[in-house]
Amino acid sequence: MLNLQRFAVILFLLSFSFSGMAQRIGRVENAETGKPLSNVNIQNLDSGFGTVSNSLGDFNLGTRTAETDSIQFSYVGFQKETLTLTELKDRNFIVLLFPKLESLEDVMISGNGSLRKSVPYRKLEDMPKAVTNFGYASSSEKLFVVGGSLAEKHDKNGKLQDRMFMSNLDFSDYIKAMRLNRNFDFLHYNQQIFSYDFATQKWKTATPKVTERINQNSAILNGKVYTFGGKTTGLRGKKELLPNIIEIYDPATDELEIDETNPHMANNFASFVYDSLLFVAGGSNKQSTTTSIKQYSNVMHVFNPETGFWRELSYLPQPKEVNGVLAGDKFYFIGGEQNDALAFVESYDLKTGKWKRHGRIFENMRKPSLAFDGTYIYIYDHGKLLSYNPMTEELKQYQIDLDEREPGIAYRDDKLYIFGGFIAREFEYFPSSHLYEIPLSELVRTRIQREKTLGGSY
Repeated sequence: MLNLQRFAVILFLLSFSFSGMAQRIGRVENAETGKPLSNVNIQNLDSGFGTVSNSLGDFNLGTRTAETDSIQFSYVGFQKETLTLTELKDRNFIVLLFPKLESLEDVMISGNGSLRKSVPYRKLEDMPKAVTNFGYASSSEKLFVVGGSLAEKHDKNGKLQDRMFMSNLDFSDYIKAMRLNRNFDFLHYNQQIFSYDFATQKWKTATPKVTERINQNSAILNGKVYTFGGKTTGLRGKKELLPNIIEIYDPATDELEIDETNPHMANNFASFVYDSLLFVAGGSNKQSTTTSIKQYSNVMHVFNPETGFWRELSYLPQPKEVNGVLAGDKFYFIGGEQNDALAFVESYDLKTGKWKRHGRIFENMRKPSLAFDGTYIYIYDHGKLLSYNPMTEELKQYQIDLDEREPGIAYRDDKLYIFGGFIAREFEYFPSSHLYEIPLSELVRTRIQREKTLGGSY
């Protein structure tokens, strides 16, 4: 009887959830033809929630969308549309996207002359393999991509829910299908090291094979590529493990050596090189197999490659997964995750040992890609490129028409390089092999979407 009561409660909660979500169903159509548009990128600019339209043009915003939230709809070859939830209701949740006019696709006219709508870029030679969640590092001559994942991911449960919301799929059939189509993606690791020569614009593959792992970091110390952290799987792929090994690749000899002394065993953490020392900070080091709740770290370690010694240096203001970038004598942490995506900009002064929170970027970013050119910190996150000046605290956002999420990023000679990561389509995620070159000189000829000045709070 008790089990029956619990099942009834679960059914009630599910039906309540489904009915609430159904109120947020809409459709995206071509404004000129009236035909539905599939795989339209839909982003809540306030909460960070993202989804795509299905093959019928239908989409679902979930139940946590506020009336004043701004929802952006973007699709290649069409003009972007941004609407609040209130405006969507007034339009009966029908979103019309207009095709771009060829004469206006590249530039727009402003009081200061012609401005591009989005940052231009150039596609370069693809990586040898499509890969995501890898380690990477760059020098003035070469870019290195180490390990990562080659696997595609398929959200079968999400696809079934979409079928249930958008069709007449019976709830009992839905439960049966859930049992038969559980989410399971075969792990497929990349064990190779790829190097890109900026001069020849060609990729090469190193001879040694690296450990199977993802979400690791890489850094260049004394001409060698150090790779550390991340996670791998145990026997039969049932447990996730945090390896303590450091792999040291020497490009001059094409050889790999192993060191097993890394005390900072973490996943999705920040790292940087300063004064020939390696610093690592934050990340997650445990995740519940039943609730998916993570245990986060706030520790910062420093490693001296000359002595081989590690020591604990400091503590982050809050434990979290995070990415960061070195700018002068300060290390900047931007965005990250602590159960939900974050938007804070924080810095650690290596001279004084003091922390400072500078403010928030425009929206939460779980894993932004970061690079520094000597003046500006550049922040890339799926179709958005931000520039942040640490001296003036000015933050600007530009549109860039790239689909890659969580790619690698590197700076060289007034250009940014975006590579790898993954591309999301309807309930499917595919690793990317693409490499793009972005001329930063074109930012002054590109329209600024949003801008503000941050201010420190501690």
